[in-house]
Amino acid sequence: MIIPHIRKVDGYNILYLSKGDPNNKDVIILLHGIGASSDRWLKIIPILSNHFYVIAPDIIGFGYSEKPEVSYTIEFFTDFVMKFIESMGIKDRNLTMIGSSLGGHIAAEFAIRYPSILSNLILVSPAGIAKHGSQALNDYILAAMYPTLENAIEAFKGMATKPESIDMDYIKNFVNRMKLPNAKYAFLAALMGSKRAPNLKDRLDKIRVKTLVIWGEKDRLLPVEYAEEFKKMDNAKVIIMKSVGHVPFEEKPEEFCRIVIDFIKSRN
Repeated sequence: MIIPHIRKVDGYNILYLSKGDPNNKDVIILLHGIGASSDRWLKIIPILSNHFYVIAPDIIGFGYSEKPEVSYTIEFFTDFVMKFIESMGIKDRNLTMIGSSLGGHIAAEFAIRYPSILSNLILVSPAGIAKHGSQALNDYILAAMYPTLENAIEAFKGMATKPESIDMDYIKNFVNRMKLPNAKYAFLAALMGSKRAPNLKDRLDKIRVKTLVIWGEKDRLLPVEYAEEFKKMDNAKVIIMKSVGHVPFEEKPEEFCRIVIDFIKSRN
């Protein structure tokens, strides 16, 4: 069982999940996407925790963490992640940061801002490159602003390739979370903050850490064509996972974890 914990970070209550040996020098931090929460990672945490100490916070403004009325810029999020790392006492470990969608945008900016903190960076269909929206993103925004079960099911269908891969418990939880005080404000503020940030396309050369980019072949929210930008990086490996959408770790968790473990343990 993965038990949630609450930790004060910069004065705010932050929920996080953790599993594995807390003394393991190899640590993975999982950063979810916009409107999501730490339980988005529940399929892969048990697998990865056999090798690493795994920590997955509800990023401030999302999930069951506090949602202050602040400016949710990418800089604000990267500051939060550093404060979270410091509060956990893991700053000097071998840190791998895995970020999905908005979490990928945050993770990439974190790697740029704090070049000596991470040992590995893994970006999963990261935001920060796309200049145009998509119908799948529009459906997701609609579900966040008008959180009904019907809207949420339609939105999450747009992220997956197989309807049976959709987790109804997660969808119901999403609807409940988006009805919490300030949840819609934080969602929209984070969306605007990501769009207003400098485009990652012009900053990828500033990422010095060993990087892996994983993209779903059938991603309709952030199409796989954006992965081409990351192929230009000298220190990045790009893997396109076949027959999966925006959240490959949901649809093919075992394959995803095998890719991640092999990358972290490789020397090049």
